[in-house]
Formats: sequence, structure tokens, C-alpha cells
Amino acid sequence: MRASVKLKIMNNNKNIDHVSAREIAEFFLTLDPKREYFAKDKMIKVEGNSVPTVGNLRLNKLLQITQMLYAAKYEQYLFSEKFLAFEHGGIIYDIYHSFHFLVDPYRQVVIKKLNSYLKSFLTKIFNYFKSYTNEQLEKFVHEDPAWFTTWDSMESKEMPQNQEMIDYYREFALHIIDSVENHKKTNG
Repeated sequence: MRASVKLKIMNNNKNIDHVSAREIAEFFLTLDPKREYFAKDKMIKVEGNSVPTVGNLRLNKLLQITQMLYAAKYEQYLFSEKFLAFEHGGIIYDIYHSFHFLVDPYRQVVIKKLNSYLKSFLTKIFNYFKSYTNEQLEKFVHEDPAWFTTWDSMESKEMPQNQEMIDYYREFALHIIDSVENHKKTNG
């Protein structure tokens, strides 16, 4: 990586010591105050399997996509919490488990650690992917090797977060970042 690019990354991400997946999830929820996107509606059960609510599925997919895109762009993970591989993609267990609490529209949320650049990046991801159907979101996250190698192996449900995955994301997702960042310019 060229020094000028590395310096730009560091400057854009200063003051992000540790961001939690929960803070990212709470920020995404602020972008949908009426809970039209992160709805509590139940999904249709498939083959008798338990499935999350529509909003819970979407929130966890956006977290997985965010982690992939951030890693591709900055060669590091945004948050340290690990995803668990489940049938519909990766989940952050704390977010999955506390979704009904998090989604309460009357809950007061203060977003402290996200700088304006990161808020802008997250908003662009939300705006870009909110038009995806649940099936399209699931198909997208199923392309993540951290998910499909873990889900296929059945040895561990914890998805890897390592340099090998970051290298893959850089190959797989850099063009997607361009689309996300230019989405509002062409569609808004």
C-alpha cells in the first residue's frame, strides 16, 4: 500500500479507538426511526427451521456487509466481535439476541464513538443495500468465505476474522465500495 493512501486511511479513521458492533447496529437503527426497514415481522419458516424477524436478519446482514467492506477498504476490521455462521449468514450473537430491545423506537440512543466520516460511510452502506430484498442480502453474505467455509465445515460456527479474509475482501469488494460511495451521486 502506498504511504499516501495509508496516511489518508489513518486520517479518516482517527478517534476510532474501539467501535463495537452494538454501536454500529444502533447507528443503523437511527437511520430507520419508523422501523419500516428493521421491522419486527416474522419471516416465513422454511422447512420447519427457526428464522429471525425480518429486521433482525437485515441488521445482521448489514453488519456482516459493513465488516467486509470496511476490511476491504481499510485492511482492518471495524469491530472485534466475531460473527457466528448460521443458515441465513453471519450474526453477532449479542445483536441477534437483543434485537427486540435494540429496535424499540422509544429507546434513547447516544452514538458516541462514531466520527462523521464513519457515520457517512455507514449511511451510504444503509442507503445502498436497503433496496436489496432479503434474498439478495442473504445471497450477498453467502459469498463471504468467512461464512461459507465455516458453515460448510460444521466444525466451528465462529467465522474467522484474519488477514486471509481481508485479502479476499480487497479482491472481492473494492468495486462494491465504489458503487456504494457513488450511489447517492447517481441515484439521489
